[in-house]
Amino acid sequence: MAKRYARLNWNSTSTYVSPDNLNKMDKGIDDCDNAIETLNTQVNTLNNNLMNESTKDFVVSDFSLSSIIQLDNCYAQRKGKHINLRLTFYNNAIIPYNTSIITLPQLYRPAKPVKTFFASNNSVINYATVGTDGTVKCDGDIAINVWSFIYISY
Repeated sequence: MAKRYARLNWNSTSTYVSPDNLNKMDKGIDDCDNAIETLNTQVNTLNNNLMNESTKDFVVSDFSLSSIIQLDNCYAQRKGKHINLRLTFYNNAIIPYNTSIITLPQLYRPAKPVKTFFASNNSVINYATVGTDGTVKCDGDIAINVWSFIYISY
């Protein structure tokens, strides 16, 4: 932002209270007030744009990926470039290392692979990777007959 006011450097012997000096000060105050109002309007416009930016949801509920994995109440939510992903799934057989749980649509894929840990109802911590191709893969074997919960933001 451009500098709006040049100080007069008042001094008791050479600077006089005069209409010119008071008008210069008054104009400086008015310019600053106008600049603040302009910035306030710009900030409000940016905030409104962010609030009105559409949220895109990809919802999967009660969906069988295979005879092994049952997804339940899952979603991916996109707000701008930010993604929230929640996967809840049940497996009735062991899910081997590097098995793809789901492939996310293009809009919900990370720019670089994202690793996360997740919990299962058998109190075991597991790891998963969300790849740039949209696949969500387990980084280890998942025990049989457990509910697993992945919550991640990227």
